[in-house]
Formats: sequence, structure tokens, C-alpha cells
Amino acid sequence: MLAALDTDRMYGRPWSRSAEDVQAVWDLYSDDRVTRYTGMARLASPDAVGPWLDAVIGRNDAYPDGTGSLAMRLRATDTIVGTGMLKPIPFADGTLSDTIEVGWHLAPAWWGHGLATEMGRALLRHAFDVLGLDSVIAVVRAENAPSLAVTERLGMVREGVVTTWYGGIPLVQHRAVR
Repeated sequence: MLAALDTDRMYGRPWSRSAEDVQAVWDLYSDDRVTRYTGMARLASPDAVGPWLDAVIGRNDAYPDGTGSLAMRLRATDTIVGTGMLKPIPFADGTLSDTIEVGWHLAPAWWGHGLATEMGRALLRHAFDVLGLDSVIAVVRAENAPSLAVTERLGMVREGVVTTWYGGIPLVQHRAVR
């Protein structure tokens, strides 16, 4: 499991079942502006948050050491602003691959502040400097211009559209190398 992540303005820690995390997950993943590009369904009611957290926590426990999904918090206010991910990517059939992906989901109030890029840089540093990985991918829907721009700012190289991952939906794949 990825236990922590630090950036200049944020820190990350694994999601928990705390009341604060439950509210943050609801605020983030009940918003169509966030979920429209994630491939996951928008949370339809607060009752869906518990199972969502159970699934994320269970996956984090099962992922290889040093990988997982984190609640990202602003240092200045301790506000949860989104999710940072460094985790095995699932093949189209749902089984996990050995390929590690980097990703981010931010609450709309925090879009345009450079937080996704800052988060991505910290996750890539962790992947290369701590885990010793040679490469990491990011997959983005072609219509998600802001996330495509983040991959470019991170120096990731566009490899083209693939249908290898996440149920076979077409995704633009980028790669960062050590």
C-alpha cells in the first residue's frame, strides 16, 4: 500500500472510513464533472460511499507495496481536494496487470491551480525513486483536455489510443520513463 505522499502544497494518505473521508468522497464522486472522464459511475446517493470506500481500501490492501490510492489534502487548510493514484492498471477484462498507472481526480473547485500536475510529479518521483520502476503510464479519455495537458506538463510521451485497459474503452496512453 502507498502510505503517504508529500508535495509542496499537499499531502496524501490512504482513504479511510472516517466521517470526513465519507463526506469528501461524496462531494467528489457525486459530481458529474469529476466522474464523466473516470470511467466510474457517479455516486447516486450517500449510501454508495461506504461500498466505494470499502472497495478502494480493499484494493489498496491488495496492491503491491508502495502503490495505491490516496486522499490528497491541502496543507494550508487540511481540506481533501481529490485523489492521487499510483496503482496497477486493470486489463480490459478487469484483471490487474503488472503495469503501473499514475492518475488524479480533483474536485472542480481546485481545477486550474496546478494541483494535478504537482500530485502527478510527486507520484512519478515515488514510482521512480522509491519503487525503482522504469516506466509508468497514464491513460486519459481523448475528450479530457485538462488531464491530457497534465500528462504533457509531466513530460509524459503520448503513445496513442489503446483499448487494452478499463473494459476496452479507447484511451490515450502516455508513458513516463525514468
